[in-house]
Amino acid sequence: LDELSTAQLPFLKERAVKAAYTLLLRKPEQERALLRLLVNKLGDPERKVASKAGYLLHSLLTEHPAMQQSVVMEVENFCFRPGISSRAQYYAAVFLNQLVLSHRDDGPAVAKRLVTLYFALFKAQLERATSGAEERAEASKAKAKEKARKAKAKGKRAPKRALEAARDAAKKASAPLEAAVDARVLTALLSGVNRAFPYVAEAEAETLVDEHSPTLYKLSHSASFGAVTQSLALLFKLMESRGAVSDRFYRALYAAVSMPAMSTSVKAPLFLALFLRAASADASHARMAAFAKRLLQACAGQRPEFVCGCLLVLSTLFQRKPALWTAILQPEAGGEEDELERFGDDDGDEGADAGVHKNGDADGEADLAEGANGSSSRGVGSGYDPVKREPLYARAEGACAWELSALAQHVHPSVAAMARTLLAGAPVQYAGDPTTDLALAPFLDKFLHKAPRALREGRKRFRGASVMQRVSGVGGLPRGELERSAGGVTAASGAAALAAAREEDVAP
Repeated sequence: LDELSTAQLPFLKERAVKAAYTLLLRKPEQERALLRLLVNKLGDPERKVASKAGYLLHSLLTEHPAMQQSVVMEVENFCFRPGISSRAQYYAAVFLNQLVLSHRDDGPAVAKRLVTLYFALFKAQLERATSGAEERAEASKAKAKEKARKAKAKGKRAPKRALEAARDAAKKASAPLEAAVDARVLTALLSGVNRAFPYVAEAEAETLVDEHSPTLYKLSHSASFGAVTQSLALLFKLMESRGAVSDRFYRALYAAVSMPAMSTSVKAPLFLALFLRAASADASHARMAAFAKRLLQACAGQRPEFVCGCLLVLSTLFQRKPALWTAILQPEAGGEEDELERFGDDDGDEGADAGVHKNGDADGEADLAEGANGSSSRGVGSGYDPVKREPLYARAEGACAWELSALAQHVHPSVAAMARTLLAGAPVQYAGDPTTDLALAPFLDKFLHKAPRALREGRKRFRGASVMQRVSGVGGLPRGELERSAGGVTAASGAAALAAAREEDVAP
């Protein structure tokens, strides 16, 4: 089996992996050798074989749950083997974050081991990426120096391309840690930490929080929106268990709302759910007003299903925080002095210009002092500041939600209806998930009546579906199975069957 598992033909390797799984499932002899063979195929160059190995390992744990500790230890040894590829570590992380954990027996011990393993994998990926970048930078720098030396010997200037390549390599070598790791690996590791941490024993959770919080805060400012969402969700979970959420977390969440990739990322529903939970747990009215204002601004020019999701989140937040309704139902704060126009003579001399610059510098210093001391000397009347990094000092508590007026004229009827409902001072009533229900594909499916994918008898989910993903449908049935259970004749049944059917037999 060991020789066949390393054969050149893919079907021979698949047969060997299947045979090792069958022997491991039914015969206890040579268990460790068979398990090592099966885990080794997670790093197979053929992606189909590596994926098959992960599927068989999950099937093995379904039949023998007591082997979970042994499998995790074997995968851990596999991940830190010398010369292991980054793609093999990615497949191992994907396999591990799909494990079903529990609070019984050795579940907490396995969860702690997994959390430690995920962060160790992240450090290994980071060291590999940074060391490779430094080596490339040194090689490029040495090559540029050699070309410059040869050009100088001939009495010519050093070529610009070599110097620019050396500078680019140096920039990549000095890139931040979150940019050095592949976004896929980073998302897989953070997903695993999010799923494993709730099963860690409370006595050991505090140590893990203190040890890994600085790394998570650095990841919350990375360029990958998926990594930002995962790290913020984990940080909120850790701080919520302690009973106190820090201002640093809310600053990171406030910055993430303005990321351009938020509306197009697959993590957008998860981020909106995190936004609602974090905003509901905050006691500061000024900060929540700034969050609501920025989320409305993020809706401009985005896809309709994302805008509907944001409006639904804001409606729920307004119900939990009734003081936020003032942004819609009351005029914008500010005295009569702000509405008066003032005119003055322009002397045009240098002294006046110097005075303007001096006053401007004074205002800048006052603004910095305001942010540092946490006090607002300018008051609400000075208006909302959208560029503030700290939401507490954005002065959004007196601003109106003018963005809703533009959304009320949106071309999409659902967006316009939700915006008009909020402008009327009423909460939005919607029972589904707008980010899924109001997307383009479900909208077109209503016209096409596409035939649902048939399921084999005895199968409970589609091939390739994740055990961690929520089943779309009601009562545990997939969407296609739900449509078939309703009965009746649809347009997908054929034109002849639809024409011959009675009116009461046609599905709505």
